[in-house]
Amino acid sequence: MGDRADENVKRVFYGVGKWIYLIDALDDIDKDLKKKNFNPFVSSYPEVKGKQSFIAEHKSDLEFLFGSVLYEIANGAQSVSYAFNHDLTDNILARGLMGNTKRIMECESCRKTTKS
Repeated sequence: MGDRADENVKRVFYGVGKWIYLIDALDDIDKDLKKKNFNPFVSSYPEVKGKQSFIAEHKSDLEFLFGSVLYEIANGAQSVSYAFNHDLTDNILARGLMGNTKRIMECESCRKTTKS
């Protein structure tokens, strides 16, 4: 977007970047524990034994964290001036990110799924 990116656009993209980093870290807890890779949640909560137990024990903190990040994104997106695809962008930012947060918080990515 270059010089057309105002503070609201920057805030949206910063928030999306933060969401990607955090949701990936949450989803990768088991893998990072096994491989001894850095993970911000494991670093902050050294007693972590696995993803499912971590989510169960810290659900309200995680809901607050992701809720705050998603609010930041939504708040910034409301102030962005769109030339086109406003509905598509809103759908991705509001429903897509929230849906994926819920899916990972419910450990659906932990389960193997098959396509019919």
